[in-house]
Amino acid sequence: MSGAPEVRIAEDAQELGQEAADLFVWLGQQAVAASGRFRVVLSGGTTPKLLYAMLVSPAFSGQLEWPRVEFYFGDERCVPPDHPESNFRMADETLNQGIHGIADLILTPGLINLDFADVRSVMERAGSAIMAMGTGAGENRAIMAAERAISS
Repeated sequence: MSGAPEVRIAEDAQELGQEAADLFVWLGQQAVAASGRFRVVLSGGTTPKLLYAMLVSPAFSGQLEWPRVEFYFGDERCVPPDHPESNFRMADETLNQGIHGIADLILTPGLINLDFADVRSVMERAGSAIMAMGTGAGENRAIMAAERAISS
């Protein structure tokens, strides 16, 4: 990819999401290589939801150093963060939970600790996958988190 502007016409939403995710990853890799971080202003509305979902999919999630990505909100509705129309909620449900779920496995010392190569090797050529999130606190946090993930 080059930095020159170009017009691309996608056949459908899936192809558009793929193109957008490819570009996002490429720009992110360039920014991290140049400055050590990638700053992103998130768009509001439902339009970017497919892109966000693709970025946390196995095909893309291991291609960026997520701890070096900084997200900012450029558009938010005047509703509480848990409101169905909240842009924050949509981004949190797609990007934050997916990225942090993978990053927590990699970065948080504890019972489970993987690196991206392990996650990628498990997920590659595995077909469809279901990702669930669960949190826990205290002495039995791993069991509590697993139970919550299974029941979600």
